[in-house]
Amino acid sequence: MNYLDFTTNNLLYPLTKGEAAGHPFRGNQWKDGTGSEKVAEIQSRLAKAADKLTKKTFADNPDSGSVMTLRDAGYRNFEEYQKASAQAIKDYVAKGDIVVSVVTPERNLIAILNSGEIQNGYVSGTSQREYASKMGTSKDLRMKMENEVFGLTSKSPLSERPVYGFVDQKGLRDDKEVMQYGDAKMVLNPDVKERSTVTIGDSLDTSRAGWEAKFAVTTAPLLASDPNPKDIYYPAVSEMAIPKLLSSPDKLSGQSLGGYVEAQIHGGIKTSDIARVDFYDKPSPEVEAALRDNGIPYRIKVKN
Repeated sequence: MNYLDFTTNNLLYPLTKGEAAGHPFRGNQWKDGTGSEKVAEIQSRLAKAADKLTKKTFADNPDSGSVMTLRDAGYRNFEEYQKASAQAIKDYVAKGDIVVSVVTPERNLIAILNSGEIQNGYVSGTSQREYASKMGTSKDLRMKMENEVFGLTSKSPLSERPVYGFVDQKGLRDDKEVMQYGDAKMVLNPDVKERSTVTIGDSLDTSRAGWEAKFAVTTAPLLASDPNPKDIYYPAVSEMAIPKLLSSPDKLSGQSLGGYVEAQIHGGIKTSDIARVDFYDKPSPEVEAALRDNGIPYRIKVKN
């Protein structure tokens, strides 16, 4: 399967089994499904990883809040800012859709429909990432980040690694920030939010030197459906305050954070998790036929 997950526009790099540190490639993710027990298990793992990273970050930077004048930003204290930020993220996710981009629908979308799942880059064995030739090795920056912030290890099954997407909001400038990631977007069912995390901006761009994860406005990826206020970090400047960033698409798009809220979907994605597919242009007749055969609605030439 040649599905390319949400990533940057670079040349394709094939990933062989030997490059994944001995991990077996799996054709399916979470074969037992994602029932309530599995979702609770995922949420618990993510919450523990975020708590660990939060404690470490604040221990390393006890005075980091001094760079932001909370009163000038409209908050009486840091706790008030944390609560307001967590609520802003929760509202933003609730009002939007979690979507995954598709590159070359004629090949990749049909492959997804035929396989019955959306695979992450490690399982599919292909990626567009510029460092893809290092995937699964000691120099794999993505795996190092995922281990730290998602509670995974180098021995975790590759199928447990997330699929990357973004939170789609009305007014988000798809024609600029998002279309570069693919020709279409798969809009996922709302219940996927329960096992997703989000970061404001790209989850790798917000890492610091040495790839020890530290995010610009939070301490870790936050649970999309219920972000923990305690995991909210001090922004470097008041203009980066989370409620301000999320109050309008232009404010978010104007930041050097990628211009979107990235989503990381955990627990695998089946085709049954796809609510519809939005195309920026008209798809081929073959793609339309495949979607109709699978009973998946779609829209053509969508611009938010």
